[in-house]
Amino acid sequence: MIITSLSMVYNRLVYLRLIKHEIKQTYKAYKHLLKGILSLFDEDQIMEAIESISLVGTSIFCPTTGLNGQILRALEYGTQNNKSYHIITYSTRKILKEVKGYEYVI
Repeated sequence: MIITSLSMVYNRLVYLRLIKHEIKQTYKAYKHLLKGILSLFDEDQIMEAIESISLVGTSIFCPTTGLNGQILRALEYGTQNNKSYHIITYSTRKILKEVKGYEYVI
């Protein structure tokens, strides 16, 4: 899943780090509401999944397969026991609004 495209930005790794940091902060803020996700995955697995977000060319890419993809989809779209809080989308939009970028989620 492509989180955002950074075609006009020169130092893309800075934005990747900012987005990962903001996702972690948003996760910590919503942690008390994510009991369904925390019953399936532990804290270390969730942090490892957030760290698996990577830069592919000019896009920041969120894996959709494997355990990390399952965890990130749960954070974005919820689970049977949790409603959808769109943590990844919210965090990305917050950072890119600050730097006047463009974002989209596929």
